Amino acid sequence: MTSLQFGPWAILYAAAALQGLFVAGVLLCTDRGNKQANELLAVLVLAFSWTRFMSFVNLSELFRFWPHLISSGAVLWFLLAPLYYFYVRAFLAQPVQWNFFSVVHALPALAILIYMIPFYLLPAEAKLNLMLNPDPSERTRLVMLVFSLVYGAQNIVYLGMSIKSLRLASRAGAAAAKPAHLSWLRLLFTLMILFAVFHVIVASVEFWLNRDLVAMDYLPMAFFTVMVYAIAYLAMQQPEKLFPPHLRIKKMAWSGEPALAETDAVIRQLRKIMENEKPYLDCNLKYSDLAARLGISVRHLSRILNEELGQSFNDFVNAYRIKEVQSQLLHKQNGEHTLLAIALAAGFNSKTSFNRIFKSHTGMTPSQFLQARREPATAETSPVHSDSSAQ
Repeated sequence: MTSLQFGPWAILYAAAALQGLFVAGVLLCTDRGNKQANELLAVLVLAFSWTRFMSFVNLSELFRFWPHLISSGAVLWFLLAPLYYFYVRAFLAQPVQWNFFSVVHALPALAILIYMIPFYLLPAEAKLNLMLNPDPSERTRLVMLVFSLVYGAQNIVYLGMSIKSLRLASRAGAAAAKPAHLSWLRLLFTLMILFAVFHVIVASVEFWLNRDLVAMDYLPMAFFTVMVYAIAYLAMQQPEKLFPPHLRIKKMAWSGEPALAETDAVIRQLRKIMENEKPYLDCNLKYSDLAARLGISVRHLSRILNEELGQSFNDFVNAYRIKEVQSQLLHKQNGEHTLLAIALAAGFNSKTSFNRIFKSHTGMTPSQFLQARREPATAETSPVHSDSSAQ
């Protein structure tokens, strides 16, 4: 019976594959941060985990028992680069829209799949024979070189676009992200580009010298493995850093966005609804409620608030609530009410959030605001008072 080869590299890749399954599961189950970015990252981690599992199968020679797994991860390598780019778009609050043109991104992977179908349809014995006795012909080596060149070029193009998008985001101003939120991703993708270049160089040398340099792939592949999973762990441990909850990018031109005139019309309608219907008085007001009143999608509303108005949903709604509180405090007919009662009627759901939000918007506490607006002659007799619960 053939003995298995569980060397250090095989163990490393097996651990990476198991780690990836765990990380992807957490990303798919968590509600923290950017949901679409989480999902794309989970798919990316799962795809990469399968390639690591196949490296484990090959190094440990488990393929002798599972011959139908041979080369099953070949197509996935050509899906990684588009996933990197889609992930960055989602990270930058530019949701990926799936349509017919999205298929273009999968064309390299589709071409590889079509090429590999005859091999996948072979019986187990034939696959095992090809694995143990690879074809040394120049044609086969040329095909492998072309695969490597396509893989390298694809990674360089997509990772380059990702780095460009992150750089534009830095210049435009990501209001909810610190520079480190974008710069570390640029560094990571730069390192991935270097890996792709290295891969192309090794494949070219292998072709021209007719030598197998698989050993040269071990260290960069191990490094690549660690770097990819660093993204996923950051997503779990520090979601506010990897996925700023209200990332806002200004002055960036993205394709597929609504026309400026249409956006302006939605903004005018939004302000009219807020001023006339006052939906913010409902403390349970949600994105979906406001989007439904406007007749647009939640994604469309999110884009308008974040990019056009430079505000998160909570900031936008709370600004109206603060104005409502200020207006009520300045009217004598509300004199018998306390600050907290007025705040609750304006849509706030607790004294703690009211005090914190009021100060962040006005630069003063509710009591300080009231004191500053009182007439000197009525400063001590005004019936509107701040009870101790709203200090």
